[in-house]
Amino acid sequence: MEWQEIETFLVLCEERHFARTAQRMRLSPARVTQLVQRLERFVGTPLFTRSSRQVDLTETGKHLYEDLEPAYRKIRESLKQAADRAATPTGELRIGFLGPGTAKVLADLMAAFAADHPAVDARMVLEVEVGDPLKPLREGRVDVVAVHFPIREPDLVTGPVIMREAKVVAAPASSPLAAKERFDVEDLADLPIILAGDAAPPYWREAFLPQVTPGGRRTTVAATADTFQAGLTLIGAGRYFAPVSEQIARYYPRPDIVYRPLDGLDPCLLGLVWSAERETEAVRAFARLAESRPVVDTTGEDGA
Repeated sequence: MEWQEIETFLVLCEERHFARTAQRMRLSPARVTQLVQRLERFVGTPLFTRSSRQVDLTETGKHLYEDLEPAYRKIRESLKQAADRAATPTGELRIGFLGPGTAKVLADLMAAFAADHPAVDARMVLEVEVGDPLKPLREGRVDVVAVHFPIREPDLVTGPVIMREAKVVAAPASSPLAAKERFDVEDLADLPIILAGDAAPPYWREAFLPQVTPGGRRTTVAATADTFQAGLTLIGAGRYFAPVSEQIARYYPRPDIVYRPLDGLDPCLLGLVWSAERETEAVRAFARLAESRPVVDTTGEDGA
């Protein structure tokens, strides 16, 4: 006996009409007849009496309907509950972030997520290093991470943008150039620039320091650093300059560094990234929530 035979029998009991049953089941009338006949052969007696005007249940058919219909409804309810449980996020969601401003945006998202998904233990577990922001994700220490876009890695999934902010220049307070009110992308060709470490994606570094400026001038990476603090320490020592995201100016004020607006580069976009192999329903639900909310845009602040 097939599941489709039982479903067809129950629908025909309700409709008492082969054509309407066929339409409801999205089958041909001939297929409905075939399925009913197979069920009748299995039972060993007719289940319906048929005429040109109507279809009626036999006594055996009535008893079978009374026994089957509640059991069928219970099975459907159980299957639906199982599907709902499978689609409901559970377990844990470990989140990594790049920069304290990003952490603030994530904290707000997590509060909303916790209200909608109490069965998920969502928490921020670490701040990724600017020199290798994707390492914890690939090592399985986090399930999702919020980092600068673009990310073009075949093993990773890029989700929604959660934050948009301006780029600024971090300059040594001891440098004569600290008196400048603004920097332009063309100025970067004249400066010793410190950037994220070599493990950071090259296209990521290019977004902060193009190898060639729009005016055709070549830039130079004079040094690299794996953490914000290491890079800022070298800048504060008077040796280097760096194009950074505006949140660095907000959260890392230092007496030996000034932050100035930077013109000519696109704003920073920060978004969610996760492993394609380890994608879970909790990750997908968190990404859907982030996508449904407005992008936090701080580009109206110049970070000076």
